[in-house]
Amino acid sequence: MQYTIITIFLGVILVFLGCGSDEQDLTKENSSVVLSASEQAALAEELASIERYFQLPIEKRMEKVAEMLKKYVDLKAEDPEVSQKALKNAFYLVAKGEHPLMGEWLEIVPRVVGVDEGLLTDLQRLNEIELEIAQHNNENREYIHELEETGEELQAAINDLKAQGLDPKTFKVPLKVELDE
Repeated sequence: MQYTIITIFLGVILVFLGCGSDEQDLTKENSSVVLSASEQAALAEELASIERYFQLPIEKRMEKVAEMLKKYVDLKAEDPEVSQKALKNAFYLVAKGEHPLMGEWLEIVPRVVGVDEGLLTDLQRLNEIELEIAQHNNENREYIHELEETGEELQAAINDLKAQGLDPKTFKVPLKVELDE
């Protein structure tokens, strides 16, 4: 499990522990973002600062991603701007640069990293995004297989919620997402 950005320890107690409601529209489509010239220049500068990591094997890149996500969590209360930059850089390393799913990834990660409870559907979508990116980037088969297995496990947990009459789009479960280090 050393390759996964996120190791998921689901302390899912499906007898209403961690019960909560979150009315999110998880079907929202991602739209393209148009950057101004100054934003494009800033992005180019940001990418240049981490580009040297793009050629590393996936396991080494994921170590760096974990560092950036830890920095994001540690700084999000005291320095939101630096925290957000760390989050974006983590994505750039996952995707080896820009990718159309960046906005959605940046929206989901704060809901599952550094929180005590969240939605399995968010974890599932995050895994789907990372799987799509990994396949697009022709990452090693072991990493892709790991993401596929994680997706199957998350789907099984979602099916368990549904079998109990719970809505996985609103039912929060205890979760702990740890960053590999």
